[in-house]
Amino acid sequence: MIMKTDKEIYSDGHNLALQKGYEGAAAEKFAENYVKGYKIGLEKGEIKGKTKTAIKLLKKGMSIEDISDATELPIEQIEQLIKENNT
Repeated sequence: MIMKTDKEIYSDGHNLALQKGYEGAAAEKFAENYVKGYKIGLEKGEIKGKTKTAIKLLKKGMSIEDISDATELPIEQIEQLIKENNT
């Protein structure tokens, strides 16, 4: 996946704002919020991917410590996944 720069994301958001009829400060605020939302979405997607990987590794019998090392998820979060998924 090609990562966009903040400037590119802002530009996308500003263009979208203009398409929606926003102008001036309103378009700028829309673009700023677009950047924030974009980053939140990326972060949530990354966490979801790590969580799915952790569940797969748990089902394969990998240790909690190794899963934490591989996924960079805290051990406490992996222990919670075990409780939630009966793995």
